[in-house]
Amino acid sequence: PWLVGHGLTHRAQSVDGPGARLLQRIPRRGCSARDVRGRGESDGAAPESYSLATDVEDVLALLEHLAIDRFQCVVTSMGGLIAMTLALKHAPRFLSLTLNDIGPELAQAGLDRIASTLGERTSRFASLEDYLDKAVFPYFYWLADRPREAVLRSARWAVQPNGDGTLSVRYDPAVSVGALEPETRRKVEDMLWKGFRKLACPVLVVRGEESDLLHPDTVRAMEESRGKHLPPLERIDVPATSHAPTLDEPGIPDTLVVLSDQSLPRSLSPSYEHSTLTDAAGTYRFTDVPPGRYTATFPLPLGYLGLRPESISVKVAAGAATEVLFPALSLPQRLYLPLARNRRTSLTSRTMTPP
Repeated sequence: PWLVGHGLTHRAQSVDGPGARLLQRIPRRGCSARDVRGRGESDGAAPESYSLATDVEDVLALLEHLAIDRFQCVVTSMGGLIAMTLALKHAPRFLSLTLNDIGPELAQAGLDRIASTLGERTSRFASLEDYLDKAVFPYFYWLADRPREAVLRSARWAVQPNGDGTLSVRYDPAVSVGALEPETRRKVEDMLWKGFRKLACPVLVVRGEESDLLHPDTVRAMEESRGKHLPPLERIDVPATSHAPTLDEPGIPDTLVVLSDQSLPRSLSPSYEHSTLTDAAGTYRFTDVPPGRYTATFPLPLGYLGLRPESISVKVAAGAATEVLFPALSLPQRLYLPLARNRRTSLTSRTMTPP
């Protein structure tokens, strides 16, 4: 199964996008995401209980409740700190780990910015648009370039209604980053490094190209720490993005997709192949596809470097729509790495509809 974790002031619904794609790819494995204590629908707690040690205890309780022994893990920001702390004593339980814009060392600039966002915890907002303008875009400027409706859908889970018609953030005001003294911070980072180095599973690091929390030097140190006897760390940099990528980045538009019938040899007429271009959102659709087995192929888009085979097999049944999900940004099997700064990463759901 997949275990998906959110950031400091987020909640489980903030990972609905990547979680849904994981379920589409491998539905029988299941995907679990929780509201960390004091966030979302989880109860608040004593301020001193908001700690990595307590968070790990909560994760272990959840795993026991769900009877999960080993798991794939996709975590963002604070979720990654919890995962690396969990790995101190439970590293063999990780089948894979994706760290979204987080590592064992935290840049001070990012900590300062996150601390400043917590000043909005007692604010009230007239509307969801008001919340975006006052509490999101000033701190997460790069989201302003995303389709506003997509940002609104995500932000809807971050606030709760008040009795007077206003909105407020949906987390315990006692949640904080905490001002760590240099010695305390060093001990915390040493602990995180120990947990990270215990991981023998495949590890992927997704980093916002403009991240102020995960420094490139930290990622390089993480790569070097894997040595020769562990799977090398895979790394993805998301262009024009700070902390943290949403793992729901838009797809690549105007990309050629070719659909081929697997039951027919390539020497036959090209009429047995169908092609189309991805739309503005990076999605595509084939209609009137006879039942059978097909291969969808993606020639490399201009300005991208392929990391994995650009094709996938799919079985189309009579009278049913078939979703074809290519590897997502949050997984090591991702298709494309952007080489040009002005191009977006590939994270796309594709659909074929038979008659």
